[in-house]
Amino acid sequence: MKEKLNLKDFLDYKFIGSPKYNEAGDVLAFIVSNANIDDNNYESFIYIYKDGVYSQLTASGKEGYFYFEDNETIIFKNMRDQKDLDRVKAGEDLSVFYRININGGEARKAFSIPLKVSNIEVLSDNQLLLSVLFNKDYSIAYNMNEADKKALLERKKEMADYQVFEQVPFYSNGQGYVNNDRNVLFTYDLKTEALDFITEENVDVSIVRYDKDNQNIYFSATNFEKVQARKQNIYVYNSTRKTTSLVLDDQLSIRDFNLNGDNILIVGSLGDKFGINQNPDFYSLDLKTKDLDLVLNHDASVGSSVGSDCRLTGGQQAKFVDNKYYFVSTINNGSVLQVLDNNQISTIIDLSGSIDSFDIAGDQIALVALKDGKLQELYINDQALEQVTKLNEAVLVDKYVAEYEELNFERDGYLLNGWVLKPKDYDASKSYPAILDIHGGPKTVYGPVFYHEMQVWANAGAFVFFMNPRGSDGRGNEFADIRGKYGTGDYDDLMLFTDKVLAKYPAINPANVAVTGGSYGGFMTNWIIGHTERFVAAASQRSISNWIGFTYTSDIGPYFATDQQAANMFDDIDKLWWHSPLKYARNVKTPTLFIHSDEDYRCPSFEAMQMYGVLMEANVESKLVMFKGENHDLSRTGRPKQRIKRLEEITDWLFKYFN
Repeated sequence: MKEKLNLKDFLDYKFIGSPKYNEAGDVLAFIVSNANIDDNNYESFIYIYKDGVYSQLTASGKEGYFYFEDNETIIFKNMRDQKDLDRVKAGEDLSVFYRININGGEARKAFSIPLKVSNIEVLSDNQLLLSVLFNKDYSIAYNMNEADKKALLERKKEMADYQVFEQVPFYSNGQGYVNNDRNVLFTYDLKTEALDFITEENVDVSIVRYDKDNQNIYFSATNFEKVQARKQNIYVYNSTRKTTSLVLDDQLSIRDFNLNGDNILIVGSLGDKFGINQNPDFYSLDLKTKDLDLVLNHDASVGSSVGSDCRLTGGQQAKFVDNKYYFVSTINNGSVLQVLDNNQISTIIDLSGSIDSFDIAGDQIALVALKDGKLQELYINDQALEQVTKLNEAVLVDKYVAEYEELNFERDGYLLNGWVLKPKDYDASKSYPAILDIHGGPKTVYGPVFYHEMQVWANAGAFVFFMNPRGSDGRGNEFADIRGKYGTGDYDDLMLFTDKVLAKYPAINPANVAVTGGSYGGFMTNWIIGHTERFVAAASQRSISNWIGFTYTSDIGPYFATDQQAANMFDDIDKLWWHSPLKYARNVKTPTLFIHSDEDYRCPSFEAMQMYGVLMEANVESKLVMFKGENHDLSRTGRPKQRIKRLEEITDWLFKYFN
């Protein structure tokens, strides 16, 4: 008999990401992370896979960003020297990089840069291109003298007690206050330590590509002065003349781009038919004529939107190789690896799960994936797909992991997909509670991939069921387009799915069904409890309750609310209010727990406070748990103790109301 999977078992999970091959393609490096409950944070290490064997390379637990300097040497970002730590503590911007041989030995300091470096592109043996998070108010300029540097550090200390806003958005989820923060570009000479600022003050860079033949640096960016634009320009910087010129003005929301001879292949969206969530198409920009031509319509996303709470480290989901564009795309209920070659798209790998990141070397493709209902592992696709790590097998080997039983149904001409997890030690003659779990987005998907919280509830003795209502990803633009329709067809899909589940699984007690969800799922939980009393309890997480207030307080509010609700507060405030769960809060009778984080700038905390206040005033059983120092991603990347407390609160609340 399988043992019970416990809530705290996630402390033993390994999270994998950032696979990168060396130039020779015979060594793969990747990041492995795990929770450290004693320090209440996460440790990250560099691993290598070579000659069919994987092994741990670094040991400090603070490794993250890295790149191959040559076939046997890795440069990685770290902070080990106490003097460097003291400088950062004093307020300086500093990035320190270490060098280590893949065959082992001690890591040695390679170089340090007095800036917040997020990415490095090697231009030549001695020249690096740096992507830097820079703030014009208090980042120390690379050529600043000591007196000015000291004065600026004092100013930075003073500014810790107040904040001046001069832009929108003025904060960003997971980053905090971002006034005058910009992603900029520098070049750095490893020999002379000279730094050159190559972008203008208000340019906010996103994607960078280097043309080695012509020594040109291409980058996409917005000219961000007061209000952040939704579409990007493409610029070129000539490193010989040290001049920047505009290549493409702000016509597209650019997801990716790369040089292709005398053209640039651009993955981007006009947003003209389906708004901000419109899937990107493929365009070709002629560098001589500046003509932009549509190459291929692509009615699917670029990137994986498959939900899971068992990821931590990211990695690339697209790469140009030999004039071919390899990319992850969400199709139906999972993600696949596709390639654009000669204006044709084909699927290379479909593993019925989630491809979280990948890299390519020759005929080999390395994947980090959630496959077969398991936790993340590393896979190599060379003729056939092979699992090459067993980092997470031991933690689940004797545990009950509920199988994903698919339940599909038709509505309004759509075949809708859902799944059901049976409780541990299921006995058809017994009666069980059940939990409806609703995903965020709404343009994401649930699929048959490992989800810790759902498995915890199944192990605690409940059915768990979840689906992809209209508005979800994976089914094309029209299916995902619910602009101005929130709380209508999507609500009906979820209620009919609940009916279908209860009909197929008579062991579920209809009087013992609860509902929960986060972000869009939190919005929908708030909506549901204001429109039906069929659920015995609810847990609303990082939710939205009032689109009017959300519009100019969320870090994405000014464009997201207006686009998604097809209304604004000046011309159609009644429509915003009609789609707001707060309008119906006085109808609520369902005992409801609200989970939120005080640094959630995506769905600000007062979205939960408003619903909670109405319910308390109406004497409806309710509770608000606010997590200090956490943000919108609490359930996925929050500190370990806070993640445990969150899931304990939700589990205890829902099960308390099951008879």
